Amino acid sequence: MMKWLLLAVPLGISGSAALAAPAAATTSNDFRVTCENSVATGSSMVKRKTCRLASAWSKSIMDLRDDEDFTGEQPFPLDRKLRDGEVLQVGSANWEKMPDLKVNMKYVPYTQLVAIAEEIFRTKQCTLPGQTAKAFDLTVPYAALVEPNGKTQRVLVSGVGCTPIETLVGMTVLSLSERGDIRSTGEAKARWFDGTLNLTLKGGR
Repeated sequence: MMKWLLLAVPLGISGSAALAAPAAATTSNDFRVTCENSVATGSSMVKRKTCRLASAWSKSIMDLRDDEDFTGEQPFPLDRKLRDGEVLQVGSANWEKMPDLKVNMKYVPYTQLVAIAEEIFRTKQCTLPGQTAKAFDLTVPYAALVEPNGKTQRVLVSGVGCTPIETLVGMTVLSLSERGDIRSTGEAKARWFDGTLNLTLKGGR
């Protein structure tokens, strides 16, 4: 079971004061993955999660492209402690005034992330309006201070009123950086970029 990182984080960080954000405005909300629980019948009842791009759920398995299916990706080491130099904060910023973070999302382990979020709601580690263990839909903004080579050690997660979810999003961004999935920026120095991570479980069969 994941051990939550109980972070002492400054709340209510002002985007204009804390982050020197550029004027360009982009969005990453177009990339959405939706998961559902399904039960395979056989010698035993086995519940498993299926995760696809939200736009690909109308396709049959035969028509599904590899880059639309997120069911079998390798999990992240999300239960690790923060390493020296890594900072994970919760607060607010002018998200729309930052350039979009360029991330290779193909290998994001959505089955792992959604399973953790499901457990958070099932065990009532926190409660959020309209969100339950059976069905939830969260889109969490974040910002990352990215070095020219694509590495980041500082992540600011938008406060959603649930520390375990905020920690999950922050550790996911740090894991993306560690695995080399955040692209180099082409900038001369470190710069803040924004992104979103959606955690969506719809009622399954």
